[in-house]
Amino acid sequence: MTISPFNEVDYLAEARGRYTEQFKDKPVFDAYVKIVMDMLNEIQAVFKDLKQLRSIDTASGTQLDLIGEIVGQPRTLVNYDAFPYFGFDGASGAETFGTVSDSTVGGVFRSYLQEEGAAAVVDDETYRFIIKARIIANTTRATPQAVIDGLNFITGNTTSSIVEQPNAHLTLEIQNTLTDFQSYFLRGLSEQGSIVPIPIGVAVE
Repeated sequence: MTISPFNEVDYLAEARGRYTEQFKDKPVFDAYVKIVMDMLNEIQAVFKDLKQLRSIDTASGTQLDLIGEIVGQPRTLVNYDAFPYFGFDGASGAETFGTVSDSTVGGVFRSYLQEEGAAAVVDDETYRFIIKARIIANTTRATPQAVIDGLNFITGNTTSSIVEQPNAHLTLEIQNTLTDFQSYFLRGLSEQGSIVPIPIGVAVE
């Protein structure tokens, strides 16, 4: 975890080192200077917290939630635990027809009024990763290399690639098996959509 550097200054020691002979060993003057310098040290501690405890790499809890709000990525992942249901080929989480004789075959029928699954609240480390991926998606120029870099970041490898298809269509090629977490974003199940840096109007599979 990278912590932003911060150079602290002991203002009281610095002030005492600048006393002239006239004010050395004067307890009243020293007490007054200590009051002023203590205030400066408190302000410095606040600035240190702002720089170090509220950055993506060091923030936690509510502080991390605020960073997530800024980049447009909430901590709660809607419909994260999606159950398998009957659907057409290519639809996220879709399964074949089921059978009453074997409950492990196929998926259940889902009404259009029914939610796909339960929400999930991620821990700080996972949320920190999602925020970084969302920042990449928000700030990218969506060049081919930027898309590949985004894929590599999300999947944790260096072998991802893309294939350009006709009619503004991209095929994402990922060499390793996706975790549920990676699949949730790569397949765009999130309400915020995929965190892959894809240009607007480009279809993806």
